[in-house]
Parts: sequence; structure tokens; C-alpha cells
Amino acid sequence: MPKGGARYRSGPPPTPNAIKHLEGTYRPERDRSGGREPKPKADAPRRPIEITGRAKREWDLIIPELRAMGVLATCDRVALAGYATSAGRFFDLTAELTRMGEWGFTDDGGVEINRLAVRRDKAEQSMLRFLMEFGLSPASRSRVIAKAEKDGDADDPGEAYFNRPRLRLVP
Repeated sequence: MPKGGARYRSGPPPTPNAIKHLEGTYRPERDRSGGREPKPKADAPRRPIEITGRAKREWDLIIPELRAMGVLATCDRVALAGYATSAGRFFDLTAELTRMGEWGFTDDGGVEINRLAVRRDKAEQSMLRFLMEFGLSPASRSRVIAKAEKDGDADDPGEAYFNRPRLRLVP
């Protein structure tokens, strides 16, 4: 064990119980938290006044999507601010690069990449990490499977057949 008694966790982080409930894989007997996992208030956080410009537009676009998905909580304010800031920076730098060009020439006639392109790529990486945290990238969205409705799916012929009313023979 390292000095100071600190332990390091290996492997992926534990899946939150809310995700397990959505996937239909929650098993109470294997729940280490004993049902004491924090349950944040499910509501849209207020936008920080420091979020302006394109970041503000992105904040206003993403809040309704997250609310519809049911993954929005007031304690997500900082993570949402980080996402909106990264997205705003990405769009600003992309617009600037469109105007200036991604490649430039050095004094000795060589070709080099514009430094703004490197900053844009870092903003994109940051933005994508935040998207995965909220389940908004196609890959992270595919890991969450919503539970089927209890009444069955009317569009599925198999569901309609197996859930049909049964006739009872009365002697």
C-alpha cells in the first residue's frame, strides 16, 4: 500500500445504480452502496453568468436534450459549464480556422500547422469527454438500454401474441 494509506482503484469506475436500473441489470444483493447512493435533485441547473457567446447557445441547446433523456441534475452545473465552454471554444476556433486556414508557411518556406488547429483539437477532445459523461455520444448512448414498457410494445407482433387475453374453458 502506498504511503499515507491511499489506495488506487484499478479497472473502470463502478456503474451508477441509475444506469443499472435503465439497463435492467440492477441487482440489490450486489449493490455495495446498500441503496445509499446519492440521488441528486433532477432539475435543470441555472446557467452561470460567465457562460456567454457560443457557449451560452450550446448550454441552451443541450439542457432540453438532457432533460428529455432524464439525466439532468442541478449538481451537474459545473460539468455542463465545462461542456458548454469546450463546445463554444471549439466552434469559435473552427470559425477562425475557416477564415485563416489550418496550414501556414514558416520563414524558411516550410509548411506548418496553425497553432489554432492544435487548440481546436484539444477543445474537441475536452468536449467529447463531457459528451460521454452525459451519454450524448453515439458510443456512450449505445451502452444504455432503456427498460421496456410494462404494458408491452404494440408494434411488436410477438409481444401482442404472447400478451393477448387467454380464453378459459369452463366445464
